[in-house]
Amino acid sequence: MQDTVTRSSVNWLAHWAEVSPGDAALVIGQRGKVSFGDLAQSVARMAKLLAAAGVAPGMLVGIETADQAGHVAALLACEALGVCTVSFSAEDLATGDALVGRCEWVLSEGAPQAAAAPGRWVRLDAGFAAQMAATVLGAEDWARLTRPMAPDAIARLTRSSGTTGARKVFAQSAGQIANEVATRWGLYGPKNRAKAVICLYPFPSYVAYHNMLASLYNGSALHVVSLDHFDRVVVEVPSFHVSVVQGQLPMLIDKYRLGLEFAPLRTLSIIGAEVPAGLWPQLSPTRFARAFNAYTASEVHTFSFSTNGEPYTILDDAEARIVDEMGRPVAFGTAGLIEIRTPRMTKGYLWNPELTQKHFVGGWFRTYDIGFMPAPGRLVVGGRGDDILNVGGTKILPGMYEAKLRDLAEIKDAVLITLHDHNRVDHLHVVIEGDGLTLNDALVGKVLPLVAGICDKCWVHVLNPLPRTETGKVRRIEIRELLEKQAKV
Repeated sequence: MQDTVTRSSVNWLAHWAEVSPGDAALVIGQRGKVSFGDLAQSVARMAKLLAAAGVAPGMLVGIETADQAGHVAALLACEALGVCTVSFSAEDLATGDALVGRCEWVLSEGAPQAAAAPGRWVRLDAGFAAQMAATVLGAEDWARLTRPMAPDAIARLTRSSGTTGARKVFAQSAGQIANEVATRWGLYGPKNRAKAVICLYPFPSYVAYHNMLASLYNGSALHVVSLDHFDRVVVEVPSFHVSVVQGQLPMLIDKYRLGLEFAPLRTLSIIGAEVPAGLWPQLSPTRFARAFNAYTASEVHTFSFSTNGEPYTILDDAEARIVDEMGRPVAFGTAGLIEIRTPRMTKGYLWNPELTQKHFVGGWFRTYDIGFMPAPGRLVVGGRGDDILNVGGTKILPGMYEAKLRDLAEIKDAVLITLHDHNRVDHLHVVIEGDGLTLNDALVGKVLPLVAGICDKCWVHVLNPLPRTETGKVRRIEIRELLEKQAKV
């Protein structure tokens, strides 16, 4: 654990570049392999050019490029300079995302919107690549890669959209990031360089960022591949760890029909939502030695995990408690609001004191999820407190009904919401997602018995795909707005 405090990600890169420079650090689609030695050289050259341009320790640098190897190099070059980074998409730059304007530098393929850009822009194009290739490195340039960051230095800003679509921004220190990487790898198993890390999501997703950190910490190859091509990975890479958002789990299973003999060498992390009970037998041990369903919040990072649908197990260095609406702790077995905390927890939201005050209470992060603790160290999650539905005066948590619907073979995901009519009376609507699903009497006949007892009548809709956040959480507000528009047509 001591190494994780003193070594940053770029320090690990320098270590593996010295130990085995020819080993694969990145394997990306058509681009192929990038070795640890080549990646370290790219990082050192980019850091030298950025320092000469005026990028200095303590600054905030935004990064946008669809070139995933280039994005990794930019992140690590900035880390070598001791600056804080945040990743953007091309859309963020085109629309003038407010956070872009807070960056002191932007490294990007496309031009930021003038009104949102700070004016200091490095264009990551062919010209810059040529400039990097011509850069001669000296001892002081290589030394940047081995210089550790101070544990309390702010190294990364994370943007989390949540289910509402409103961007939340929070900071992570170098020490918190190092703790997170070591904690995650402790769940996956002992460090083993033969185990690759599979990244199914591109930057700017923070899933991609943590996949990058995990691969550098372990000294293994990071394979960046779309879920559409996951079937290639399962026959080409014997040992790996992969993370997938819950909503895409059926597609991952469908793509993983070969290479089952390597299952004992593979591990899986499912994020974003609870795994439907019917999918567990298809995961472990059929396809993976271990499959973890994580329950956490981006603000606290790794916190708890579940296997085979059991209650979540809280990590030894983390804590949870259940409180009532007044914030008073309740007894074990009593339902209430879930509060959690970990050593990896951020201190609050940047530039949003109201939201910080709402969620960060007395040293705890209040999730506003509903749950209970059946025993110390164990947690059962019932759903989000703000997802509670009021149907005809009866309050229900939709999670238990949605889980039953997901157990139907043809349904990938399901969401229960309420809409009120012209008399302001709320009615239940069931929105389901599934490949090739057609709304007909047979489908409705399967759905209605699973929500029976909630109300006298409900409406069933098919929506493919459901709108989601980058971590797979369904955006319920967008679904409600869509149905409201349809009702007005």
